[in-house]
Amino acid sequence: MQYLYETHCHTDESSRCGQVPGAQAARMYKEAGYAGIVITDHFNNYTFETAGLKKWEDMIAHHMAGFRAARALEDERFSVFYGLELRFENENDNDYLVYGADEAYLKAHPYLCFMNSYEEFYRNAKTDGLLVFQAHPFRNRMQVVRPDLLDGIEVFNGNPRHDSRCDIALAWAQKFRLPMLSGSDFHQPEDLARGGIVTDHPIRTMAELVDTLREKRYSLKCGL
Repeated sequence: MQYLYETHCHTDESSRCGQVPGAQAARMYKEAGYAGIVITDHFNNYTFETAGLKKWEDMIAHHMAGFRAARALEDERFSVFYGLELRFENENDNDYLVYGADEAYLKAHPYLCFMNSYEEFYRNAKTDGLLVFQAHPFRNRMQVVRPDLLDGIEVFNGNPRHDSRCDIALAWAQKFRLPMLSGSDFHQPEDLARGGIVTDHPIRTMAELVDTLREKRYSLKCGL
C-alpha cells in the first residue's frame, strides 16, 4: 500500500496569500486521497507586521491558527502536521520549508524570523534536529544557497502562478546530490494535489515524517 503526503500547504488563517481555510484545505486533501498534509504557512516579519502583531506569543498563535483548524479533520487515516515556510527578510527573499519545529520550539526561540542570517538559523536547526529544504529555489528573486547549508531543495513546486524553474532545481539537486522534495504550494483550490511525497508506510507523527525525509524513504509526486 502507498501513502501520499502534501509537504507544502498554506491556509487563509495564517498566510496572507492563502485563500482556503485550514479545515477546508484538509477536507479537500482527504477527498483527493492524501494520507496527510503539512501546513507550512508563511513565517516572516512581513506576515506579522501586516497582521499588527508585536508580541511573540501572538505571532505563534497567529501562525498556528490554520494548522489547528486543519487538525480538526485529523483521524486514523489522515494526519495533519505543523511546519513553517520561513524567510529572513532582512537578508533576502529566500523561503525555507522547516520540518520538526513545534509550539514549544518556537516559544524557546523567540523572534526566530528576525535572526540576522539564514546560516545562523541553519546551524542551530541542525543542533535541534530540524530539517530545512529551500522552497522553489530558482523562482524570481531567489538566491542560491550553499549546498552544505541545506538538507535538500524543492525540485517540484506545483504553484501554477509562478515559474519555479523546476527543471533547474532538479539539475541542481542532482549536481550536488541534495535530497529532493515535491510540494503543491497550495494556496487556492486550483493548486490541490499537484505535488507531495509517496511512501510505503503510514506517517503519524512529525518525528516519523522527519525520519522519512532524512532517510529518503519516499518518492515524489510531480504534477496532477
